[in-house]
Formats: sequence, C-alpha cells, structure tokens
Amino acid sequence: MPDENEKTYSNPLRKSMTRRYILFTALLAFAVGFVGLFIYYEDMLEYRQNYAMNILNLTARQIDGDDLAKCIATKKKSQKYLELQKFMDLVQDEHEFEYLYIALPLAETPPKNMMWVMTAKIEKQNPNFDLGGLSDYEYPESLAKQYMKRMDNKNKVTFFRNNTLEYGRMYTAIRPILNSSGEPVAVLCGDIPAGEMDKTLYRYILMTLISAGIFSTILVYVMSRWLNSRVAVPIAELEKSARAFAQKCSVENGNKPKIENLKFDDPNIRTGDEIESLAETLKSMCRDIKIYAENLIEMKERVSQMDIIAYRDPLTGAGNKAAYEKAVARLDWGIVAENTNFAIVMLDLNYLKKINDNYGHDNGNLYIKKMYDMLVGSFVDSPIFRVGGDEFVVIAENDDLENCTNIVVELKSKMYELAERSDLKEWEKVSMAIGVAIYDPWLDGCADDVFRRADAAMYEDKRAMKAGRE
Repeated sequence: MPDENEKTYSNPLRKSMTRRYILFTALLAFAVGFVGLFIYYEDMLEYRQNYAMNILNLTARQIDGDDLAKCIATKKKSQKYLELQKFMDLVQDEHEFEYLYIALPLAETPPKNMMWVMTAKIEKQNPNFDLGGLSDYEYPESLAKQYMKRMDNKNKVTFFRNNTLEYGRMYTAIRPILNSSGEPVAVLCGDIPAGEMDKTLYRYILMTLISAGIFSTILVYVMSRWLNSRVAVPIAELEKSARAFAQKCSVENGNKPKIENLKFDDPNIRTGDEIESLAETLKSMCRDIKIYAENLIEMKERVSQMDIIAYRDPLTGAGNKAAYEKAVARLDWGIVAENTNFAIVMLDLNYLKKINDNYGHDNGNLYIKKMYDMLVGSFVDSPIFRVGGDEFVVIAENDDLENCTNIVVELKSKMYELAERSDLKEWEKVSMAIGVAIYDPWLDGCADDVFRRADAAMYEDKRAMKAGRE
C-alpha cells in the first residue's frame, strides 16, 4: 500500500537541480565575463580619457584666448594663430586623434550652427578652409547641445559620444577656451575613433564566451553528481516530513488545526551537514509555532503603531527628521540610478521665539500648525517634513516640481496678505523664509548637496526679508 505522503512530481528535484545548475553556472560565467568586460572597458576608457585630457590640456596651454577671440571677430589670422596651427598639426601627426579642431557653436538647431575656427592638418582635409566659415554639415540638435553646454567657464576636459553619418563613430574630448576675463570664446575638441575600441571589446567577448562554455561544462558535470548524492535525496526525505506537517497545520476549507497535532515526523537524516541541521531546526520550530501564532497578530498591531510614531511629527502630522532621512536615502538611490528629478524647498518660520515668549507656547504651536497647513494646501503632490523646531523641508516632485516657482510665489503672496490683515492674531500671520534648489546632476552628487543649496537660498531670503523690514 503506497504511503499517503508519497507524491509524484512533474519536475523532480534531481532533474530540476541539474537543469537549474546548468543555468546557474552559465549565468555565473556570463556575470563574471560581463564584470570582467566592464572593468576592462572602464580601464580602456579611462586610459583613453586620460590620454586625450593630457593632450588637450597641453594644446590649450599654447592658446592665447584673447588673440583667438580677436581672430574670430575679425576673421583674420594672427601670427599666434599660425603658430598654433602648426602646433596642432604636429599634435595630430604624433597622437591618436582623428580630428583636432577649434570650433565656436552658434546655436542648438541647424542649419549653420557651427563656426570653424581652426582644424589640424586643414590643408589635407580642406584646402579652401576659411577662418570663421560656417560648417556645411548640419549638426543635429542633440549633438549641437553637447558642444553648446561646454561653452562655460569650467576650465576642464569632458567627454561625449559623437556618432554621425558624415564623420563616423567618434569619442570626443572637449574643453572651453577662455579669454583673460574667464569668458569662453570657443571650444577645443579632439575626436578619437571608437572603432578600434569596439574591435578589442568584441575579441574579449568572444574569448569570454569560449572560456565560460568550457568552465560551465566541467562544473556542471562534477557538481551535479555531488548534489544528487548529498542534497537531492536528503531534501526529498525532508520534504515528505515537512509536507506532512504542513497538512496538519492547514487551514484550508475552514479547517482549524489542533495544537496537539503539530508534531514534526523525524525523517532520520544523518548526513552530518547543514541538511541534518535543517531537519533538527524544523523539529524545534514545530515546538515554537504555537506561541508564534498566538503572538503574531498582537505583534503586527504594535509594529504598525510604532512605525507611525517613529516617522511622524506629533504636533503637525508631517514627516519627522527620521522620515526625511529615509526619503533622502531614496533620492540618493535615484541619483545613483540616474532616474530621479526633484527639488528641495527649505522653509524657516520667522518670529516663532517672539510668539512663544509673548503669547505662550500653545499659540506658538498654533503658529507652526498654521504654517504646515499652508504647505499642505500648496504642495499637494510632495512629502513635507518637519526637521527642526521652526524648519520644514518639502521634496517637490511630479506636478509640484513643474510648478515649484509658482507655488513659492503664491506662498509669499499669502504671507503678505496675512501680514496686512489687522483682524488676525500675531500667531495667525505666518511668515517664513523660503529657499529652493532643483537637483542638477552637474552640481549635486547627493541629495544633501541639493539641501545645502536650498538652505543657503533660504538664509539669503531671510536676510532680504530682514533688510526689507529695516
């Protein structure tokens, strides 16, 4: 007579483990290869970037920004211009740049949105090159933006992909050329062909795939034999006992299991390893499960209440400092993943100490609540936090981010209206200094950087308000 606990499986553990281990080893080999490829690519890219950076910085030191600006304005070549042309020709001859040139981006949208100032080896590429001539090639808006945003006063080399049908796939190094006043007059650029880098990567990928295949085959054969004898059979026996115990605990169809029946049938596993320990642990768990079940609901209710207390300001109901730090962690993850967009609004309540001293802390609390109510009515799609006695922070997101400027203007307008009303008590006339900072990936490495900029803007607003009163 067959055992009632025996069960036939369409996907038995032994076969499933073999298939999954094949998949696992293949994925592991792929992951190792991918990580290796990533490291290799990053090292190669870092080498090319450092190489291009050194060459562009060397070339930039030969450029007189004021003289070049004059040449662009007059479209006449000075002696320094001609000497720079020879130097750039020499640099391109001795280094790996496909193109080395100076250009002045004029607009983001074509046509005629790029002025050529100088190109190395120009006599070979275009004998009719004329200083100040406009490019015949219509730079698409996405590419022209890359050139335009480098026209700043940050005297450093940056990089971007430059893929066009006319010039091919390039990796462009670029830095601004500044005059003596620190103003940008043009950009110095060097284009490195990306094809050779890609060929090297393809060879690396092929070797990785071959090595992964050999490694996976050997590992699967050895480990599958070991897993069957040491894992699959003991786990099957343990599963029978666990399933029998689960049937005793089942609450399906309104069944109410009896506490005295919650006994674990010992599968008598003596493997001397973690599986034997697991069997002993399950036996121990069976003895404790009654107590766990009785306490579970009570514990859940307590945890929920504690969570509310831990993350809420008891006076206003806003998120507290702990809740704000949790939100900052979420923003930092979004910054790392490059999929976030937000602004931080810093607000500091004015005159709170004066109201507490003159009218009592109860009215001071009403003053704080009044401020919070104004924020809730204005920022309808963003979390609000009370991070200090008189300080609030709003993380503006979604529609509030788009309308952040208008919201701040409306808040200030409401404050001015309250200040003019003679029928209100002092603690009903909310006054606050406001500072706003929008996340900028070029300026901010984390949410705290945005907070510091918002805090500085808030203090500037506070000083302006004080000056207005004086």
